[in-house]
Amino acid sequence: AAKAAGVVAETVGMGTFAGVIPASGKVLSASDDETVVVANVSGIVHFSRNISVGMKTEKGSSVFLLSAEHLQDGDPAERASVAYKTAKNDYERATRLVKEKIISEKEFNVVKGLYEEARIAYKATAQNRLQNATAVKSPVDGYVKSCMVSEGDYVSVGQPLMRIARNNKLYLQADVAARHYSAFERIRSAKFRTSYSDSIYDTERMNGRLLSYGRTMNDASGYVTVTFEMENTASLLPGSFADIYIQTDEEHEAVSVPS
Repeated sequence: AAKAAGVVAETVGMGTFAGVIPASGKVLSASDDETVVVANVSGIVHFSRNISVGMKTEKGSSVFLLSAEHLQDGDPAERASVAYKTAKNDYERATRLVKEKIISEKEFNVVKGLYEEARIAYKATAQNRLQNATAVKSPVDGYVKSCMVSEGDYVSVGQPLMRIARNNKLYLQADVAARHYSAFERIRSAKFRTSYSDSIYDTERMNGRLLSYGRTMNDASGYVTVTFEMENTASLLPGSFADIYIQTDEEHEAVSVPS
């Protein structure tokens, strides 16, 4: 009767089993896998093309144009050009004078230093110069994660304009109940399932590793953060929520059931 009902019996035996800590969390872009594009000169922002979140960018491609037309301080690229030409003339003159012992080596080195500074500044603006504006180029291949400016905004040198994610590396960030803290030193890997897929992913198969775990509880939540780093070999979507099963060191003398 049992056989007809599909009941299957198996002899219980000792075997290998990894402990499991259930958790929830998110898949995130790795901090060193993101690049911030900043303004290389001050000016008014113009988009080189329509920009949207998720759009692919290529290294060296123009993403913004910064124009200083109609600004009181004028075009920084033109100012850099004038400063470079002036410093170059002073340097060439000082080179002749120091040979004739008319000026000292100390005075010559000051002039040379000013020339080198002007040359570097001019080179930085000239190589990105397009007509009456300066181009801001993508430093890496990747995807637009966020755009921090709008058409017509005024920006200053060094101001963040865009964040680009390469999506090569990811973090798996798990919120684990504090009662499991004593097992953290035995954490080995994690398996997880994202909110948009039924597939099970394994950090070990994605060349992953335990990156860190918190030494304090998150405020009022009673959870501790555990973070894994892994390669995005499965084209996962950063920002997605996940059900996570953290695995600890294997026990070799354990009794377990399949499910």
